[in-house]
Amino acid sequence: MKKIDELKDKIERFLDNRERKALIAKLKSMSDDELEQYVMKQIKKDSKDAKKTVVTAIQTMDEPEKQLELTAQISDELTKTERSKIIESIDESAILFDDNGIDIIKGLDKGQKVDIVERIISNQEIKVRTMSLEEIPEVIDQMYYLINEAKDSSVLNYIYTVRRRLESEKDNSSERKNVESQIKLKLIRLAAKKILCNYKHIGYSMQIREFMKQTIPENIPDEKKREIFFDAIELEGNKLGIKDSKNKIAELLKGEEERYRQGEIKKKERDSGKASLNAKKGHQFPEEK
Repeated sequence: MKKIDELKDKIERFLDNRERKALIAKLKSMSDDELEQYVMKQIKKDSKDAKKTVVTAIQTMDEPEKQLELTAQISDELTKTERSKIIESIDESAILFDDNGIDIIKGLDKGQKVDIVERIISNQEIKVRTMSLEEIPEVIDQMYYLINEAKDSSVLNYIYTVRRRLESEKDNSSERKNVESQIKLKLIRLAAKKILCNYKHIGYSMQIREFMKQTIPENIPDEKKREIFFDAIELEGNKLGIKDSKNKIAELLKGEEERYRQGEIKKKERDSGKASLNAKKGHQFPEEK
């Protein structure tokens, strides 16, 4: 009986794949406008097969803007998985920074969000090397809204790449310096929010020192660095509803420093924050995959 069921499943998968290939071939002959009309017609049928057809049709579109616009238009009719499949198929991930894109991403499951946000950050890290300096502040603003779903390492890599880009600039005009100042302040806010998002969800945050190091210029004295960064922590904490955020994060750093001075942890462990966290009974920070 088990072998018969397995054979049935295999036949059904084969037929599904064959039907999908035939559908894709049909859809590829349509223009984006024709595909849009087709999608709106299919979504009205409100059936499982019609939904599959809709997802495939939107995935087939050439224009990312049209894919996103249409997905937003029928978003309420689709499941989170269906929306996720469409978002994952969009080649130009920069388009996901559109207001429609951010709204759709926010409605996905945690795992789906993380995968998509990681893809966006990776894409932006590549683009920041060639985009105009004036474009970077807006990108950081959009990333700010999705930072909760980003991995620490990805955010740090992005910040590092932006900082290297700023250091490579030769233009010393006042206009360019104003843009650079905007970017530096926005990176500090981005890092502060990431630290506090971690704290809000697990009661801890890793790599606080590394975030501070990457966002505050090296030529600033350590005490001043700390003051600037912790002012940003307080500002973002107020926005996230975390009372006394400045002192809470300061206490985490103080605990790490004390353990380091007593020889309980190495400098690397202190800076990553892992050792102090692991010392907290019954609480482990999930390793990034």
